[in-house]
Amino acid sequence: MGHTKCLFDNRMTAASKKIFGTGHASMVFYNEQWLLFYHRLVNPKLSKLREICCSPIQFNDGKPIVNVDAE
Repeated sequence: MGHTKCLFDNRMTAASKKIFGTGHASMVFYNEQWLLFYHRLVNPKLSKLREICCSPIQFNDGKPIVNVDAE
């Protein structure tokens, strides 16, 4: 990615109504694409256990976006 600047709206994960707690993630460039590794709570009312996820990073007008709802 090279040089980056902090944007006012620097959220990278798309808003979700069913996934919670996607934070402090890591980005990796692998096999010619950027990936985001993160953890999340699927249903915090039932469990505090987190699952580890890996999602491709898409770019919309140069802004990185990750769809955390994707299977």
